[in-house]
Amino acid sequence: MTRELLKNKIRQLEDEVLLLGSLVEQATRLSVESLRNRDVVLASRILQDDQLINDKRYAIENNVLITIATQQPMAHDLRLLAAILEVISELERMGDYAKGIAKITRRLENSDTSVPILDLSQMAELDISMLHRALTAFFKEDYQTAVMLPHGDDAVDALYNKVFRELLRTMTANPGRIDTGSLLLWVAHNLERLGDRVTNICERTVFIATGELFDMDTSEGEGPDVGDENIPSPIPDPNSENHQKKRVLFLCTGNSCRSQMAEALTNALLPDRWIAFSAGTQPTGEVHPLTLRALTEIGIVHKGCSKSVDEFKGAAFDVVITVCDGAAEDCPVWLGKGKREHFNFSDPARAVGPEDEKLRVFRKTLSEIKEKVIPFLAS
Repeated sequence: MTRELLKNKIRQLEDEVLLLGSLVEQATRLSVESLRNRDVVLASRILQDDQLINDKRYAIENNVLITIATQQPMAHDLRLLAAILEVISELERMGDYAKGIAKITRRLENSDTSVPILDLSQMAELDISMLHRALTAFFKEDYQTAVMLPHGDDAVDALYNKVFRELLRTMTANPGRIDTGSLLLWVAHNLERLGDRVTNICERTVFIATGELFDMDTSEGEGPDVGDENIPSPIPDPNSENHQKKRVLFLCTGNSCRSQMAEALTNALLPDRWIAFSAGTQPTGEVHPLTLRALTEIGIVHKGCSKSVDEFKGAAFDVVITVCDGAAEDCPVWLGKGKREHFNFSDPARAVGPEDEKLRVFRKTLSEIKEKVIPFLAS
């Protein structure tokens, strides 16, 4: 009797996960449709419906935990329930990507910028098809499909690279298009990342079938993960090999505002060409909250932490860019023989007044950095 009850619970959970998957598929398709038609009403509906995706994810998670606690599953059943927890997390994040595209639609409502909608639509349809097949394979425990499906992500990656190159050419030729161009880059990036998360679901299918976990990523690298929580990450080794990308260090005094913005923008907009780091000559120890807010408004959720330039002793950089006069004066000579460049941006942390006025200053600084630094590195 207990075994039959567990099987019924698992069947109910499978139905709920498939429903969650259908909500994500719909949100993805509608988000691109809203962008195509500059339909802000549809975009607003997608933002509201995202709460349904979140609620469904947490309801499934709660039911899985209750099932584990009350039914005490073992072996295959336990792996399946553990995998469901991972899959619903992936689906919820995919919903966040659709929500991000809807936000961009609202910001582009009155823009006359040309949108590469055919390529973006094709990316979305490929993602949706892959997701549907991945969820079917997950519950059928179809090992063969799960192993082969991630290779379909190569087509999504190819479209992303095409869109990236086209938008980069546009922004380089016309700096006035950088703001809208960067927003469209994030649309492409969100769709590219959605395909990567389908691969993660396939990994869980293999886990259920074999009990083994392994990395099935077929890509040759990726940009920053939009939507990740803002948790300070360990400093990557800037001397490590990373697909022959160039390395740039942004330096300011406090490593709280300007250098953090430059690091985040470069990793977001030029992920295939540059790996960006940032540091301070007198670090404050934290990233300014309004820095993070201004970045989030343009679709970048930054994971940086305020750190001293001393932590990069022995590292080699292709370019060191100081973004304030103070850092230029104090720039250590031991940073190596890489090219030095200097841009002086006003410190937004010195802004006074109400919160909304301070935020406007941060937005202005972010825009100035984008207009000067990104074209410089892209040239």
